[in-house]
Amino acid sequence: MDKSVAVVTGGTRGIGLGIAERLVQRGFSLTITYVSDEKSAQKAYQHLDRLTGEDQRILTLRGDVGDAKIVAEHHRTIRKELGPVSVLVNNAGIMPAKSFEEISVKDWDETIRVNLNSTFY
Repeated sequence: MDKSVAVVTGGTRGIGLGIAERLVQRGFSLTITYVSDEKSAQKAYQHLDRLTGEDQRILTLRGDVGDAKIVAEHHRTIRKELGPVSVLVNNAGIMPAKSFEEISVKDWDETIRVNLNSTFY
C-alpha cells in the first residue's frame, strides 16, 4: 500500500503501541491517540519516529475517543496532515478495576461511552 495511513486509538502504550509499531514497520504513516498520559505519548512518538522511513510521518493526538466532537476534529486533522485513513484500529478502552457487584451505573456508562460509542464515532 503506497502512502497508506493508519490510526490506532490508545496507541501510546501496551497492545496499542505494539500494533502501531507493526504498522510503521509495514510502511504506514500513523496517528496514535491518547487521552491523558503525555509522557507515554512523547515516548511512543520518539520510539515510532525512529522506525519511520523517508515518506512516513507520525502524528499524536490527545483527546477522548468517547467524545464525538473530538473524534471528528481528529479525523479532519489526520486527513489534512496525512491523507485519507486506510486502517483504523479501535484499541482504546477502559475497564473498571471492580467486581461486577461493585460497578456503579456511572462506571457502566463511562465504560460503554469509551469502549462502544468511540467505535461508532
